[in-house]
Amino acid sequence: MEKNIKSFCIVLATGAALLFSACGAGKSATKTVEVNMPCAEYMRSTTGQIRANGKGESMDQQMAGDMARTNALEQLASKINTSVKSLTESFALSHKVNDKEEFERKMGRLITTSVNQAISDYRTVCEKYTLTTRPDGSEFYTCYYVVEIGKEDVTSMFYNTLSSDGSLNFNYEYEKFKMEMDKAFKDADKANK
Repeated sequence: MEKNIKSFCIVLATGAALLFSACGAGKSATKTVEVNMPCAEYMRSTTGQIRANGKGESMDQQMAGDMARTNALEQLASKINTSVKSLTESFALSHKVNDKEEFERKMGRLITTSVNQAISDYRTVCEKYTLTTRPDGSEFYTCYYVVEIGKEDVTSMFYNTLSSDGSLNFNYEYEKFKMEMDKAFKDADKANK
């Protein structure tokens, strides 16, 4: 009888070992897959361009595109705004400004006008759509959208805006202004990485 109990324990242990090893055999290791995002090769700003991207999702293809374009333009405006504000703060510090609040109010107005003007001259660099089908059979579109504007275009537009407002006493020569604007763009690019 003792031999039967030993045999039974060995069979039970062997069966349990086989059962546990079989349960684990169906599981696979974690799998990592590289995802190629549409328009990814166009998303980084280049030396002469400021680029911005947006994404939109909708069951309507046109709506997905409109949402993506709006998101891209908002990001473009934000990038330009950040660069320009940095430059104007530097300008305010390097020049004696009698009424700082008035100066900041005027600069804020000019920045808004300039940014709005600048983004109206954007160029579409990439626009791609994907169609996704959910398990329930419903579908939706995703649009990836990339826009750009030339840094030189923004620089000259902003310089002309500042120069034409006589109340600011803006007396920078263009090349010096361009160098400072390039530095502001580079700083903004570093912050966005």
